Order: sequence, then structure tokens, then C-alpha cells
Amino acid sequence: FVVTTYRFFPSEIKGVRVYHGVEANIHDDAGSIDMPEKYLAGLDYVIAGMHEFVRRSGGRQKDTEAALGALNNPHVDVIAHPDNPAYDIDYDAMVREAARLDKLIEVNDHSFAFRRGGAQNALVYLPLCRKYGARVAVSSDAHFALGMGKHDAALKVLELTEFPAALVVNRSRDSFEAYLKERRHRLTP
Repeated sequence: FVVTTYRFFPSEIKGVRVYHGVEANIHDDAGSIDMPEKYLAGLDYVIAGMHEFVRRSGGRQKDTEAALGALNNPHVDVIAHPDNPAYDIDYDAMVREAARLDKLIEVNDHSFAFRRGGAQNALVYLPLCRKYGARVAVSSDAHFALGMGKHDAALKVLELTEFPAALVVNRSRDSFEAYLKERRHRLTP
């Protein structure tokens, strides 16, 4: 697909702000993603995630290295569905690195419904996010239009962990825009 055409997408449709982003695949143990930097540089937001059809688990050390490597890509903003039980990530190491880099951890509603054990894993990493001050992004991860904006399970897990709203970057349009401003500053040489 040709990513350069996104510049022709409107930035707003019927009062809804449209952000240009991608969920890229983490495809190796070093955390490399499957999008060339020249395309990443023009996006508003980049999510990176491990998916079984791209990369199988390599065990705790390699899965953790993959997550940390992706976090250290300057264009990557968030680690997608780290709760996926198909991977054995050291959540303490991942969350500490996300906090150090001012990157985000996803709280993925879709994952809780379709990955047995996902919600339980979130109950492990969310207290660590609170402890280290790592911010999160709540996502419906809709795989179909009717699922867009659905966050019920993710919000329930945030409530169970008494997660502070101040650490949720997309709690409002203003808070998300503030994150994007930080991102632009981080990427400006």
C-alpha cells in the first residue's frame, strides 16, 4: 500500500478529528517493525504490537527484548495489547522503559474479549504503570466499524486497578492533543 497518500486524507470529518497512524508489526526479537522510517516520519501516531502471524513467542527474554526494542524506536508511541498471553513479557521492565521514554502502554478492550487471560495480565501491568508513572492509551482496537469506541472492558479494568485518569492520554481530545504535541517535540531534532 502507498502510505504517502495519507496526506490527502482530511484532518476532520463531520466534526471528528482524524489522526494518521498505524499499528505496525514487531517482527523480530530486536523490536524492529515492518514500516519504513520514511513513512513513520509522516504519521501522527505509531502503535507497535506482536502478532502471532508475524512473530511467535521466543520466551520471556526475547519477548521482552522485542517490546523494549520497539519502545526505543523514536517513532513508536505505544506497545499494543501487551496483555496478549501468547507472549511472555517482563511487565516490570517494559513499563519502566515506557515511563523512562514517555511512551505509552495500550489498554486494549478487544484483547480482553478475545484473548483468554488478557484482562488478568492487564491487572498485573496497570499497577506497574501507576507505580512508575507510565501513561496508557485506551483502545477499542475495533476490527469492525461497529466496535469503534467500545471501551467497556478496558474501563472496567482501569476501575478495578483504581488507575488514575491523569495517566490516560486519550481521556479527552485535549489530553491526546497534548500528547501529540509532546511527541512532535520529542521527534524534532
